[in-house]
Amino acid sequence: MGRDDRLGDSQRGMRLEQRETLLADIEQHIALGTWVWHADDDSVYWSDELFRLLGYDPAVDEASIEAYWARVHPDDLELVKSTWSDYLKGGPTEQKEHRLLLPSGDVRYVQPYGHATLTNDGQLHKAVGSVRDVSAERERLRALRLLRGVEAAYAEIGLIEGSVNASERWWSPSTYRLFGLEDGEVEPSPESMARFVHPDDQPALFSARATLAQSKSGQLTIDFRVLPKSGGLRYCRGVASMVDGDKLHVVVIDITEQHALRERLASAEQLEAVGRLAGSVAHDINNLMMVVNTIAGEVGITNPEAAEMLGETVRRASGLARGLLAVGGGGKYHMRATSLRELALGVARRLEAMVGQHGNIIVDASGLSEDTPAIMADSERLEQALLNVATNARDALRDVSDQRPGTITFSSRPIGASIAQLVISDDGPGMAPDVLARAFEPFFTTKTVGGGSGLGLALARATVERHGGTLTVDSHRGEGTRVTFELPATDAEALATLDQSPRQQPRDLRAPVARRVLVVDDDDMVRGALCNVLRRLGYSVYEASLPSRAMSMAREHKGTLDALICDLVMPEMLGPALVARLREDGLCPARVVFVTGYAGSAEAMLVPEDTVLYKPFSMAQLSDALAHED
Repeated sequence: MGRDDRLGDSQRGMRLEQRETLLADIEQHIALGTWVWHADDDSVYWSDELFRLLGYDPAVDEASIEAYWARVHPDDLELVKSTWSDYLKGGPTEQKEHRLLLPSGDVRYVQPYGHATLTNDGQLHKAVGSVRDVSAERERLRALRLLRGVEAAYAEIGLIEGSVNASERWWSPSTYRLFGLEDGEVEPSPESMARFVHPDDQPALFSARATLAQSKSGQLTIDFRVLPKSGGLRYCRGVASMVDGDKLHVVVIDITEQHALRERLASAEQLEAVGRLAGSVAHDINNLMMVVNTIAGEVGITNPEAAEMLGETVRRASGLARGLLAVGGGGKYHMRATSLRELALGVARRLEAMVGQHGNIIVDASGLSEDTPAIMADSERLEQALLNVATNARDALRDVSDQRPGTITFSSRPIGASIAQLVISDDGPGMAPDVLARAFEPFFTTKTVGGGSGLGLALARATVERHGGTLTVDSHRGEGTRVTFELPATDAEALATLDQSPRQQPRDLRAPVARRVLVVDDDDMVRGALCNVLRRLGYSVYEASLPSRAMSMAREHKGTLDALICDLVMPEMLGPALVARLREDGLCPARVVFVTGYAGSAEAMLVPEDTVLYKPFSMAQLSDALAHED
C-alpha cells in the first residue's frame, strides 16, 4: 500500500470518527437514542444515548431486545411487544408513546420509531429505529395546560394596583374587560372607574376606599354593580387591601353568575311562600265563589241579568285564584291542542280594544305567521300570560305616547320542527339594567301604587314553564322591550282533529239517578249551598259537618244512601280516608264525588280524576257528576 493510500485511509477514518462524535452529540442534545437489530444473528446495537435513556452503562451492560423490555413500564409492556412484532413485518411503524421505568424509580416518556428492511427475496434482514425522550415536552404541555386553566379561572378577575393618595396606576387586562373596555383604553384612576360603577353604588365604594386610606391597614370587601361600556349589567365584588400603609391592592371578581343563581333561588323560595299562601287564599276564594255561584243559579230564575253579573264575578274571582296558584307553581292545567297564532290574535284584538282611547298606540299583529305550529296548552292560562305581557307593553307606551306614536308588535314563527315562537315587543322606553334583572321577581313593580301587583311577568313565566317552554325578556333603555315565548310544538293533525270535533252544546240538567245523598263539608256556607242546589235538583239530602258525624249518619242510613259528596280536606281526617273507612265498614254508597277549592292539590292526586269537582262548579256539573255511571 502506497503512502497516498495510507493517508486516504487515515483521513477517511478521521472523518468517520468525527461523524460518529457529531452524531453522538446530536443524539444527546435532542435526547434521541438509535438502535439496529440484525436478523441473521439476533444481535442488537444501541447508541450511547440509548444506553443512557434506558439507564444502562455501555461499558458494562449488553444491548438486547430483552434488556429494552426490562426497562418498559409493566403497564405498557404488552403494547410495546405488540408493536415490535409489527416492526418485523416490514415498512415504517410509529409506536404510541410509552413509559420507561428506571432502577432509580424515575419514569421517562419516550416516543419510538422504527422499520424493518427485507432482502431481495423478501426475507427479514434487519430493523432500525430510534427512541426519543419526550418527558420534558410532556411537562411543558402539562404546565401550559395548567397555565391556561389558571388563565381561564381568573379571566374574570381584575387586579388594580396603586396608592391611596394618588390615582390607581395599573389595571390588569381583565379589569378593562370587566368594564367593557379594550386594554389601555382609558387611564387607570378612581375617576375612570367611577364612569362604569352604578351611580347608586359609588358612595359606598368610595367611602370604603376612604376608610382604608384613613386606617392605612386592613382589608375591606364590598359588592357593587358595573355598567360596562359594551352594555349590560355586571355584579362585582371588590376586595381591597392596604400594604405598607400606602399601597393599595384591589381584586375585582365578576360574580354576575353567582348573583343570578342566588336571585333565582330567592325567587324560587319566594314563589314557594306565595304558593303556600295562594293555596290557602284560593281555597277560601273558591269556597266563597261556590256560595255566590249557587245564589246566582237561584237568582237567575227571576233575574237573568243579575245572575249574569254574579256569574261574571265568580269567573273573575276564580281567575284570580288560578293566577295566584300559577305563580306559586300550583293549580291544575287542562292541556289540549291549541293554535298559538289564533290565541295571540285574540289577545291582540283585546289589546286593541284596551288601547282604543290612546290613539297614539298601534297594535300590529301582521307578523303572526300562518306557519306557526300548534301547541298543547291550557288556552285560558296561556292567554292570560300573553295578556299580562301585552298589558305591560301598553303601560310602557303610555309614558311616551303623548310625544310620539308607539307600536306593540305580535310576531310568530316555527323554530325548527319542534318549537313555536311568539314575540311581543314594543318600542317604548325600555328597562334599565337593574330593573330588567328583577323583571321576573314576584311583587316587583315600577308602577305607581294601584297600577300593578308585580305578578304579571312572574305569572307569565310560571305558566310558560308549566307548558314546558321558556320565556325571556330583552330590553334596553331607549330601545323598547322584546318578550319571547318558546313552546313545544305539537302535531298539526291534533289541531285539525280538534277543529272537526263537535262542539259541546248546553244541556238540560239531568234527572237524578241517585236519590239520597250525604253531603260532608266542614264549611257551613258551602255545605248549605250544596244542599240547597241538590234539593232543587230533586235529591233527598243528609248533611254532616265532620267525618265522625258522617260515619254516624252512614250507619243510621245504612243501605239507603245512593251517593256521597265529600270535601277533600276536613278536620279529623281527609275525604279519601273517610271514604276508605266507610268502605271497610260496608257503609259507603256506590257513587262518591269529592269537592275541593284547590285545583291541583296533593289530596286531589289521591283520587280518580272523574270523582273530583273543583269549586266553584255549576249546577250542571254537579248534576253530571252524580249521574256518572261507574
